[in-house]
Amino acid sequence: WRGGMCGLANRLRHVSGRVRKMHASVPTDWRMKISSFNMLCPTYKRMKAPGKDDVVRESSYPEVYRERLSKIMDMLEDERSDLYALQEMWVESTEVQGMFRKALKEQLRGYRILELKRTSHWSKRDDGVGFLIGPDVKVLDAQEIIFQDCGDRVALMVLILKQGHPMIVVNTHLLFPHHKYSTDIRLREVRKILCYAEAYIKENKLSNVPLVICGDFNGTPGGNVGKYMKNQEYSTDI
Repeated sequence: WRGGMCGLANRLRHVSGRVRKMHASVPTDWRMKISSFNMLCPTYKRMKAPGKDDVVRESSYPEVYRERLSKIMDMLEDERSDLYALQEMWVESTEVQGMFRKALKEQLRGYRILELKRTSHWSKRDDGVGFLIGPDVKVLDAQEIIFQDCGDRVALMVLILKQGHPMIVVNTHLLFPHHKYSTDIRLREVRKILCYAEAYIKENKLSNVPLVICGDFNGTPGGNVGKYMKNQEYSTDI
């Protein structure tokens, strides 16, 4: 549930439902492979300056973040998931956006990208969340969920279709635990997601469609957010 590590394969999470509504159902012979991964935006990632003891941001060293992001794209190519839910995508960098577009043409052919940048009400944000959508998946609808909070956090929700079977998937990155109030803020963020998703399901008569909520929750399944979601009849597949 908590991302932000610098490892690669060991941080890629495969989910048939990171958190899923219990009474929704899918055919037993139907498979949807979803992977969630925090890419660690270089403007936030700290590192030691080469040959020095100073701690700097990775964005100051293009050769370093280019190599790391290239390895991530290689990993995504190897996994071939139906849907990737990515967090901390550096959407403000034209260079990194170009790397992604090139990878979609050369490595991940047939995949499409759907992004949502974080708001910048409290501070300038360079990153966002997004989906890489496989060739066998059709996007029927996409909805932006804006939290309007001190963390400028957002969520991206898609209604997708694979082999005639629909699914709703939400990708988010909840607030980092900066201080003792962070848990309350994360609870508020996840309540906003659930209220929005439940209202969308009711309005569009999608009560039998599975709902998957994935991303970087900055917590553990046994934490307050996980307990709250379980009380709301969601289950974790971790």
